[in-house]
Amino acid sequence: MANPNPNFIFDLRRIKQLKIKAAKSVQKDNLYIDLIEKELITRLQFAKRDFKNIFIYGEFSDSFLQFLKHNYPNIISIVIANLVPFLPTSHAHYYSTVCYEEQLPFPTHTFDLAISCASFHHLNNIPKALEEYRRILKPDGFFLSSFVGGDTLQEAREVLLQAEIALTGGVSPRIIPMVDLATAAELMQHSGFSLPVVDRDLLKISYASLNRLFTDIKQLGESNYLAKRSLKTPPKNLFKLVEQFYHQCYLDEHQRLKATLELIHLCGWSPDQSQPKSHAKGSGQVSLVKILSS
Repeated sequence: MANPNPNFIFDLRRIKQLKIKAAKSVQKDNLYIDLIEKELITRLQFAKRDFKNIFIYGEFSDSFLQFLKHNYPNIISIVIANLVPFLPTSHAHYYSTVCYEEQLPFPTHTFDLAISCASFHHLNNIPKALEEYRRILKPDGFFLSSFVGGDTLQEAREVLLQAEIALTGGVSPRIIPMVDLATAAELMQHSGFSLPVVDRDLLKISYASLNRLFTDIKQLGESNYLAKRSLKTPPKNLFKLVEQFYHQCYLDEHQRLKATLELIHLCGWSPDQSQPKSHAKGSGQVSLVKILSS
């Protein structure tokens, strides 16, 4: 699949290359995916529904698929999808496909649960993806998404800028821009989903070295995939200076490099007549002023 729009922020071909390469060296334990799956599971347990036709997109573990199978015993089908082909699996009861989230290849009202796992942060058109998820869900179907938010790697972003300015007087974007919580909330508010909820987890993790941090990013397939990224060789001694600045500004009590991981979570329901509706503005019978002053 070629990049359909040269004006996109992210280079889709580059993302595919990185994800394919990462899949070949995938680690047995993936803290990032594990954290996201735990948040998704918590929200699914609150939903208290018996989902039968499930769609899940992105990066997830086999144990998460097993959770779905065991907790929804009346499942008819589970369809999994991503930008790149899945590695061979022994679970023949899962159907898989390769597609974009902005162009989901399913008829309208196909699923009653749709999950986007760890992928919204590299979408070029989040409103279109939300529209597609709402389209493929049955009335009163449930949508969930968890992905990396804008405060992620704020420490590395800052010291990279400082180091490159010190060496060259200018900067090249080396960490992708990510959606912040306010923008995510606005997108959900205008998505057409009923009862939208947006929240986040702000986690502080640490690394023994800058190289260990960059290795983790590389193994996730999350290296720089900006469409307008610089293809020049980084300035000599750039990363040595980055680590020096990192040690000056962002060491924890154990002398390890601090790193922020922000996870943003979206959920909402496909509109249906059975859902509760808010009253018309001005129709209230009790004054809020009186309640607050009592």
